[in-house]
Amino acid sequence: PEVLAVSAIDSNQSLASFSNYGDYIDVVAPGVNIASTYTNNRYAALSGTSMASPHAAALAAMIRSVNPELTNDQVMQIIRETAIDLGTPGRDANYGYGQINVAAALMQATGQHAEAETYDSDKIDWKEQIRLKIRKLFGVS
Repeated sequence: PEVLAVSAIDSNQSLASFSNYGDYIDVVAPGVNIASTYTNNRYAALSGTSMASPHAAALAAMIRSVNPELTNDQVMQIIRETAIDLGTPGRDANYGYGQINVAAALMQATGQHAEAETYDSDKIDWKEQIRLKIRKLFGVS
């Protein structure tokens, strides 16, 4: 219960070819071509589960920042419950509970009702919708 297992997905929400998978996976997060610091004061686009896991760690930190009374188990449960289901419906070995959903997780952590959301990438920019919801949640215009 002390670990949240994170796999990596690409920009098409497909499991990255190098990523781990199995019944122990909790969630997935972006892990392909992620901008990161690099040697000699440079930046580089890196890939790996080591690029995906910081997304989940940052989400856990944001959840605790809006509700510091939550336990570690409650934070992990919020991350799992609010994930965007990918792959086979329900929890599966490739995507776990799905892709982390920052806006929904923060809404749930603050007691706001977060409806299950689906995003049709052909019709809307789901990343922009999530950004807007986060800005609204924190009162940023």
